[in-house]
Amino acid sequence: MSQDQHEDREQSLRMLSRWGAAAVAVAGGLVLFGWAFDIAALKGVVPGLATMKANAALAFVLSGLSLCLMASKTAAVSRPWVAWIARSLALAVAAIGLLTLAEYGTGWDFGIDQVLFTEVRSSGMNLYPGRMAVMTAVNFVLLAAALLAIDVETRAGWRPSHWLVLAVAGNSFLAILGYLYGVDVLYRVAAVTAMALHTAALFVLISLALAFARPTSRFVTTIAGDGAAGIISRRLLPAAILIPPFMGWLRWQGQLAGYYSTAFGLALFAMGNVAVFVSLVWWSARALQRVHEQRAAAVRTSDWQQAMLNSANLTVISTDTQGVIQTFNAGAVSMLGYVAEEVVGRHTPAIIHDPSEVRARAKDLSNALGRLVEPGFETFIARLPDVASDENDWTYIRKDGSRFPVRLSVTALADGEGKITGYLGIGKDISALKVAEAALQASEQRLEGSEAMLRLITDNVPALICYIDRDWRFRFNNAVYSRWLDRPMDEIVGHRLDEVYDAPMCALLEPRLKEAFGGLPVSFEFLAPDSGRAFRGSFIPDYDAANDVAGIYGLINDITEQKEIETRLRQLTEVDVLTGLANRNCFNERLVDAIARSERTGDAMALVFLDVDHFKAINDQFGHSGGDLALQEVARRLCNSVRPSDSVARLAGDEFVIILEPLSIKGDAEVVARRIVSAMKSPFRINGAQSAVSCSLGVAVRRRGEVDGPSLLRRADNMLYRMKEAGRGGCLVED
Repeated sequence: MSQDQHEDREQSLRMLSRWGAAAVAVAGGLVLFGWAFDIAALKGVVPGLATMKANAALAFVLSGLSLCLMASKTAAVSRPWVAWIARSLALAVAAIGLLTLAEYGTGWDFGIDQVLFTEVRSSGMNLYPGRMAVMTAVNFVLLAAALLAIDVETRAGWRPSHWLVLAVAGNSFLAILGYLYGVDVLYRVAAVTAMALHTAALFVLISLALAFARPTSRFVTTIAGDGAAGIISRRLLPAAILIPPFMGWLRWQGQLAGYYSTAFGLALFAMGNVAVFVSLVWWSARALQRVHEQRAAAVRTSDWQQAMLNSANLTVISTDTQGVIQTFNAGAVSMLGYVAEEVVGRHTPAIIHDPSEVRARAKDLSNALGRLVEPGFETFIARLPDVASDENDWTYIRKDGSRFPVRLSVTALADGEGKITGYLGIGKDISALKVAEAALQASEQRLEGSEAMLRLITDNVPALICYIDRDWRFRFNNAVYSRWLDRPMDEIVGHRLDEVYDAPMCALLEPRLKEAFGGLPVSFEFLAPDSGRAFRGSFIPDYDAANDVAGIYGLINDITEQKEIETRLRQLTEVDVLTGLANRNCFNERLVDAIARSERTGDAMALVFLDVDHFKAINDQFGHSGGDLALQEVARRLCNSVRPSDSVARLAGDEFVIILEPLSIKGDAEVVARRIVSAMKSPFRINGAQSAVSCSLGVAVRRRGEVDGPSLLRRADNMLYRMKEAGRGGCLVED
């Protein structure tokens, strides 16, 4: 599911929560209206059943309003008075419930039962006129506690508020069953006030509303997610809750009417439940199988990619759009001490980051971006996708509690349509570099007085460490210089920069040194001209007593491995995993470049849009795995039918597109299109069986001066549509 779809689902759940809370508040208000004007239908709903007491109605109004205010977490954070009012209303609900329980427990009358409206004792079962039921009071105490703890979350991602409302909903559901089967012990404690039927219903409603008020919580994402747990929960839980009570009620009514005996009724009840749940289980199993097939295709990765991730001396952690960890590579296991099973499915940064550091960074980002940045996962992605990747230094916390610094680069992952589907974090242990930086920031006098100690430290740091004076001479170099430059130290220390490095390297470093000698700390990345390896450099000014720059501390470390992995991982976001072709993101970039080349050179170019005819029938016959094999074979035949200069991409599903360039005449595009149609005529072998597969193609040739890629794609799509109307299995070139 794309990020937009996740956000839409979260917004829908928040809206349902607010509407549910508002409905509870309105319902409580209607009951109070019924008490004010003695309207029995509003107080009791069903004649002859227990009425909702005025205090209970008031508590529903207060709890509904409290949840309405709390449903928008952002509003509560940005406007503290909103949260204060919401908590005050929840405390009032707790007070009503606790005072009522105290009255039952002590036998004292605190006078709260007749404050709003006076009720006359009307029956032997109504021992306490105006007083809500014991079960109702317990539920209001639990509900108030859930409202007050709505944003409390454990390190595992669970919220106590959800367990509290589950207790409220369970207690109320028992009362509803009591009314359904006529068993008053389920909604009445001893010979005291009974919980009203509509009271129980409102408790169930506000329990659901409170649970969905935080749609990113682990409880809700488990139910509403796209995984197996979400599918089973959404399909089986409602049935498990509603169907057995309904079947039991039908069986009971049949027995009361004398249609059958108790034994026959039990047999009908059991058989009915078996039939319903077998059907639901089969339906869910089919859905899970489809999800499994789709995900198996989506997560196929070549052996070299897996080997690259698992052999990297880096932490590579991917998450979904909510910060739930999806993958945890071998480097992360080694450095952090967790096994993957312990962290996959849990939220970051709760596990491995310092909370105080996250809060401080969130505050800095809020000031820099001019908007509120939550001190959680948003802290790591707030700058994305405005920047390709966001790199910062953080502190990682190992499983044993020890800490180490990392340089973490976070990149957004996108699907074929450019929608963000998750995030990738690549971390490098910079403990040694931090030690070196601390040493470099010491004064020159300390350097001279403690050279032996610093030498011991810096010679074992895998980076170039130096001190350059104002004459641009090296006054200090660690032993790594000799190894990396393959020169003895006496040819480095005491020599000028241009005597140590060749002209191309000097040309790279001199502008940065000038900035540093101007008083500015400088950090930069570069490729070494002689080797092509990637490096990150830092130049830090050293000031003398007169506050003039006396020299520069230099630190250069090799980041080639990290850059190669980042590049390869980014390339994965441009490749369609199933076919190995370019995906939509890559195609869009290539189309822009192709149009620019065509406009610049005057060479013609064309766009071929094609899809597989009756692809749904292939999926229905061979399953999704068979459909995947068909798409892979289509991709192979397309690549064999075009020239090396042409670009083949898969947009989505069974849709493919080809950029043909350069072309000398319009007819060249038709020649290629007919070659593709011919290539598809040979039978496809799918799961051991042969099957005829055809494709329909539409071709549009770029017009002189046309630079709008989407317009060219729409014209090709229009020709494809016309080809399919004309009978499929061929190509149609725009006139």
